[in-house]
Amino acid sequence: MALRNIPLKFKIALGAGIPLTLLVFLSIVSISSSRSLVTTSGMVDHTHKVIEQAMKIEAAAVDMETGMRGYLLAGKEDFLQPYKNGQQEFTRLVADLKGTVSDNPTQVNRLGEIETTINAWLTNVTEPAIELRRQIGHAKTMDDIADIVAEARGKVYFDKFRGQVDLFVERETKLLKQRQQENESNFNSSVRLLDEVNTQSFISSQDYRELSTSLSSLNEASDWVNHTHKVIEAAQQILASAVDMETGMRGFLLAGQSQFLNPYNEGSKRFYQDIESLKSTVSDNPAQVTLLSEMKSTIEEWQKEVVTPVIQLRTDIGDAKSMNDMAALVGEARGKVYFDKFRSQIADFIAMEDSLMIERQASAQIAAQSMENTLIFGTLLAITLGAMISWGVIKAITEPVSEVAKGLELLAGGDLTASLSVSSKDELGQMAQSFNQAVGKTNSAMVQVLSTTDEVVSGSVAISQANTDMTRELELQADKVAQISASIEEMSVSIQEVATKSADATACAQDAGVKANSGGRIVASTIEGMNSINEAVTASSNSVAELGKRGAQIGEIINVINDIAEQTNLLALNAAIEAARAGEAGRGFAVVADEVRALADRTTSATKEIGESIEAIQSETNEAVTRMESGTSHVHEGLSLATEAGNSLEDIVSGAQQVASMIDSIAAAAEEQSLASSEVAKNVETVSEASQNANQQAGMASGSAQELANKAESLRQMVNQFKV
Repeated sequence: MALRNIPLKFKIALGAGIPLTLLVFLSIVSISSSRSLVTTSGMVDHTHKVIEQAMKIEAAAVDMETGMRGYLLAGKEDFLQPYKNGQQEFTRLVADLKGTVSDNPTQVNRLGEIETTINAWLTNVTEPAIELRRQIGHAKTMDDIADIVAEARGKVYFDKFRGQVDLFVERETKLLKQRQQENESNFNSSVRLLDEVNTQSFISSQDYRELSTSLSSLNEASDWVNHTHKVIEAAQQILASAVDMETGMRGFLLAGQSQFLNPYNEGSKRFYQDIESLKSTVSDNPAQVTLLSEMKSTIEEWQKEVVTPVIQLRTDIGDAKSMNDMAALVGEARGKVYFDKFRSQIADFIAMEDSLMIERQASAQIAAQSMENTLIFGTLLAITLGAMISWGVIKAITEPVSEVAKGLELLAGGDLTASLSVSSKDELGQMAQSFNQAVGKTNSAMVQVLSTTDEVVSGSVAISQANTDMTRELELQADKVAQISASIEEMSVSIQEVATKSADATACAQDAGVKANSGGRIVASTIEGMNSINEAVTASSNSVAELGKRGAQIGEIINVINDIAEQTNLLALNAAIEAARAGEAGRGFAVVADEVRALADRTTSATKEIGESIEAIQSETNEAVTRMESGTSHVHEGLSLATEAGNSLEDIVSGAQQVASMIDSIAAAAEEQSLASSEVAKNVETVSEASQNANQQAGMASGSAQELANKAESLRQMVNQFKV
């Protein structure tokens, strides 16, 4: 639950950071363990060197004893050379070894005791024996022994043997240096890899394998170094055994007592055992095995050619009287006491170093095992924690992502009611909240779009129905207009007849004609106003309202025509009265008055029919006129112009009344009727054109409304794909 509230970048950093931290910890532990291992290995190597130096000290002491015994046997100064060299080497080796083990006061004290023991041996045993041998000189009874020893046949074999041992040790020393270099190289490689891990806080699988290989090689190289030290120690032990054999042999030659052969016998036994053991140890190195065989052959040949004959000779000689003092001195075995003590001290010294070496090897093994266990455990812990944390991080990321993916899938399917239930506070939780807000707003917008679409569809259907009704009404209106046009044509014919009949009275009614013309211009202005109304109504797509206005104008004109007809009828009646008064002279005028009256009656009848048609048109277009309220102002303007035209016509009538001549009035009226008929014909034609235009535009509006309805329906179908 806690991971859900952590930002995404910290989750990713957490997933990678903890394993890296563990790897850094492992690298530090590995570096520390490696350094501890190398330190321990160095201490083990140090112990090997100390043991090797201790064995060299023992060998130097043995050389001193061997040289001393050789001189006691041969009496020649040349045999003292190993003694002198051994003494110098002993002093130097002890001083060097004290410096080597200066960190171990116990061992330093023990070396002091060893040095004291050897110095006491030199003072109390060696120097007196050498001095005594010098005083004895060459006893005749020992000539044979002296001659044999003087031949130095044993020295030849022993020199050869020492050379073989030196070669063996030299080879092992080379191997030791080579393995130490490999050890150092593996250690440096391990340290380099661990330093890289410590620096980069990261270790690749290849580097890890290389590190494991280096550590394994380091352990293996350490084992080989220990192996080489053991081989060198064994070689030194073989040399010491051979020296013990030579020392025991020389002691027997001096003393002639069988117990002095014990070092020889024990040394011989150890020699052959050590040779066979060392052959098994270096079985992986055929050259060394061969050299060990050669060393064995050399000692065997030395025993056969030198030791056995000289021991037999010394046994045969027995105790020579001239050597009694020497034999007695040697027989006291005072040197053996010192040398046994020396050997014991050397053994203790080496034993302590061996115990230290065992402890350090055990520490190295424990350190190596601990490092290996730490690496294994740390790696498993890093893998486990990394897997657990990675699983937690992956779950904390994938669950919200999966939830968002499901929401997006529902959204892609058109479901606008889907919402995400992501409770985390990280970027994914914020994205889920934004998704829910976006879906909510989209859902509201879609609901509004659906509602608006339904309204558009309903309005489009209503408009289409209204346009259909208007088209039907306009068609009916066109029929009525056609009837009006026919009636107006008949009226025009009648008016033409009236004009023809009143041609003779035209001159008398010119003044009235002028005013009638003025009235005609006003009526023309009215027509222009009606045209502007028609244009305004056409521009606003309300031709039906204009048609109603035109019908109203026609009604006004018909009223005017009715008024004119009534006036004409009245004038004709007055003319008939005047003709009757005139008697015979007015008979012709009476005939004209009758014709005019008849024409007025016909005009009245025609205008009545026109009025009825107009009333029918007005009643049929009344509903359309009420729908076109936007053109009311233009209708009022047309009515005002029509009123103006009526007033002008009244002026005409008033002028005609003022004219004394009724004929002029009749002529003016006829002219007005002719003009009115023409205007009516024009207006009817205009109304017809307007009706046709209105019919066409109504059809276009109906088509547009139908197309709008189709588009709205298509939009509604598209919107219905979404679930709201």
